[in-house]
Amino acid sequence: MSAPLVPLPAPRGVLTGAGRQIQPARVVKATLLYLSLTAVALVILAPLLWMLSSSFRPADEILTAKAGWIPSRLTLENYTGAFQAVPLARYFANSVFVATAVMLCNLFFCSLTGYGLAKFQFPARNVVFLLILSTMMIPGQLSLVPLFLIVNAFGWINTYWAVIVPGMISAFGIFFTRQVMVGIPDEILDAARVDGANEWNLFWKVTLPRLRPIMLILVVLRFGTAMAVIEEFIIMGGLNSAMPTYTWTVYMWHTAFSLGSWPQGYAAAMGWLGALSMLAVVAFLFWVFRDQDSK
Repeated sequence: MSAPLVPLPAPRGVLTGAGRQIQPARVVKATLLYLSLTAVALVILAPLLWMLSSSFRPADEILTAKAGWIPSRLTLENYTGAFQAVPLARYFANSVFVATAVMLCNLFFCSLTGYGLAKFQFPARNVVFLLILSTMMIPGQLSLVPLFLIVNAFGWINTYWAVIVPGMISAFGIFFTRQVMVGIPDEILDAARVDGANEWNLFWKVTLPRLRPIMLILVVLRFGTAMAVIEEFIIMGGLNSAMPTYTWTVYMWHTAFSLGSWPQGYAAAMGWLGALSMLAVVAFLFWVFRDQDSK
């Protein structure tokens, strides 16, 4: 005679309509986590939101002690005045052009170098990689004088080449792409070779498509870094606002912050537009990559 079946105790938790169980401890933990992340995000966004508020604030209200988060009167005087005072559209176009050129060059040359270091066998490969990594420990200020001498020898002073060429490749980009390419199985490349693919096709059509998430991170980092370049522009052309290659960031540093000759509202408007451009680039890239992944 078989023993009677004893029903198992129901697991602790609350049953939802779909039959899934919600653990109270897990709900509390997730709630605390999201509340903490929201608080940190607000702290990070607070200066950006204050700059946005100040850009729409009247000039006589920006530096007052009673200024709140919401302006007493919304105005576009800071934006119109800034664009009428100097050719900011030209400066912004220069920044976007330089940042885009540096970003595209980094995507190509860093990924190509990383592919060679990850998938090719040659003598002293690891030594070359360590030498590349060691350049990341050298402060950028130490290379400004040699860089100026080289650029001056080529006759590139006060040209786009003076800023684009030195930033065409970066040690961090090489390290970043190389570490990801090491994880791509060699069997995939060998199968492509059997099908008749040459090394360029292996890199462009087999390896590179697998790096799209990494490329997105590299795009954001290099574009943001190139948009914020100040020292190289100052060394290559001085603080002359008549330079055809003058950029948005250099003018903000030189006029609005260093000399203090601009109203604070103008500086807030310029700072907000610069930050907004970066947010727009990130949103666009995420939209492009999401659209590609859905296909």
